[in-house]
Amino acid sequence: NPIRLGHLERCMLAMPFVLTQDQATAIRSIAKEIASPAAPCRHVVAGDVGVGKSCVLNVLAAAVAAEPARRVMMLFPTTLLATQHFDDFAKWFPGVRATLVTSETGGDEDLTTQVLIGTSALLHRDITPPDVLMIDEQHKWSRAQREQYLAPNTHLIELSATCIPRTVALMRFGHVSLSQMRQTHRPKTIHTEIWEGASRARDLTQEITARVRQGNPVFIIYPQREKSDAGDPRHNVEEARKRWEQLFPGRVRSLTSDNDVDEMTAALKAITSGEASILICTTVVEVGVNVENLRHIV
Repeated sequence: NPIRLGHLERCMLAMPFVLTQDQATAIRSIAKEIASPAAPCRHVVAGDVGVGKSCVLNVLAAAVAAEPARRVMMLFPTTLLATQHFDDFAKWFPGVRATLVTSETGGDEDLTTQVLIGTSALLHRDITPPDVLMIDEQHKWSRAQREQYLAPNTHLIELSATCIPRTVALMRFGHVSLSQMRQTHRPKTIHTEIWEGASRARDLTQEITARVRQGNPVFIIYPQREKSDAGDPRHNVEEARKRWEQLFPGRVRSLTSDNDVDEMTAALKAITSGEASILICTTVVEVGVNVENLRHIV
């Protein structure tokens, strides 16, 4: 089921920034495989957070949708991530009809559009397998979920910073092709410091306070959402927000998987706009969400 992407270069130029060489190479490599009359494309894009893997999906999805009667499905592991990418896609490619499908979109979505963007809610809709299936955060899905809409002629593109062992084996045996991405749009230097023991808790608090007073927002990630009988009772979002709110009244927001997409969006918007300075959260944010002004994570 070869698809010749005649509008690929135009879609690449439609992005509001210059693509990195890694992004451009990955896009063209996948497009070449999709256009080949050989077996359907089975491709993995691997790279750390921040290299712009999802931009590869967006450009290719727009190029596929520019071809008559071709359809694309993009699967994301969380509502927050799916909504973020849907908004980006709509902004970058306003001429392409796309539909967002999540647990919060009601179940009566228009599933006839050429591009479907959503969460596992898409797995519970009656949809004909697409021409191109795109999976973000491959390691967060089961094989059955990833292959539910994989027809014999469907092209499959998967993204991950940590590919599952089965996929790595398929790469080594030549059954799956690979694009590795290492470049970032800006130089990135990571400084790590470990604050060990209760005696340094005060020092850490002073460090965070100094960063916030300089105008730099901080994410503080806790292992638990709420109090439990196990573990340190302070190590949860519920209790931590109370403590940080005392230090920074009105400048603290919290975020866990219990929040709906509107609450998540509002919390992140408060950080990016400068309305809030500290986000108390669980690992729900560790899925590549865009917070351009974030420099410090605890």
